[in-house]
Amino acid sequence: MIPTIATVTLGGDLKKKLKSIANAGFHSIELFDSDFDTFDGSSKELNNLIRGFGLNLASYFPLRDFEGMPKETKDNVFDKAKYYLDTAKELGSKMVMICSNTSQESSPDENQITSDLNELADIAQKLDIKLAYEPLAWGKHVNYFNHAIRLIQDADNDNLGLVLDSFHILSQKNDISQIKQIPKDKIFLVQISDAPFRDLDYLSWSRSHRILPGYGDFNLKQFVRVVKSTGFEKHFSLECFNKDLQNRDAIEVAEEGFALNRDLWEINH
Repeated sequence: MIPTIATVTLGGDLKKKLKSIANAGFHSIELFDSDFDTFDGSSKELNNLIRGFGLNLASYFPLRDFEGMPKETKDNVFDKAKYYLDTAKELGSKMVMICSNTSQESSPDENQITSDLNELADIAQKLDIKLAYEPLAWGKHVNYFNHAIRLIQDADNDNLGLVLDSFHILSQKNDISQIKQIPKDKIFLVQISDAPFRDLDYLSWSRSHRILPGYGDFNLKQFVRVVKSTGFEKHFSLECFNKDLQNRDAIEVAEEGFALNRDLWEINH
């Protein structure tokens, strides 16, 4: 696997985050778009900074509220998505992660959802960028990995794949044994976080209570065993939204996170 971390996991300015990530031993980052928004420099300068630390940019994320939007807004929605892809290309990213739509305006029409994803995946392919689709637990119409992979397989596009996020799957207590049926080449990214069980809506729970592996209530060991059974060997990314983590020293969190994620991956089948 490729040790990866989402920049949102750490606090501080982006340069400090990158230095901490590199020193901790990670190979790649997922760049949260708000981190780029606050970066004092161009996309080319950030590309050089990332590479200067010996890191690769695994994904630029998250592209939001894209698929299944009303036809009269299609041009505007696609223009925004194309701009996002162009930015990812300038940054040197090989992948853009797209979240399932949460907009009340979006349609449940699976043909439209699949068509939109397929069209964007084709556009991304011309830029040498893969499109990784993540079913959010609070997605309006797509919120379960089995639903997402069915849509991805219906699209039948080599450039479109799935994100398996432990929070979205384990918070809903999904049947993770079904992950074994997913072809490994359709899993583009695995994101890892733990969390305590809370009586909260999924969005609030996700944004405030994700923690490092081993400190919460999720059965991450079982989750990882199932993921590994598919033969997955790509980006295994630590992604925690938690202000307490962001308030800690970045290198401390990065080093602890690297060790915990490595140990989690290396568990026996």
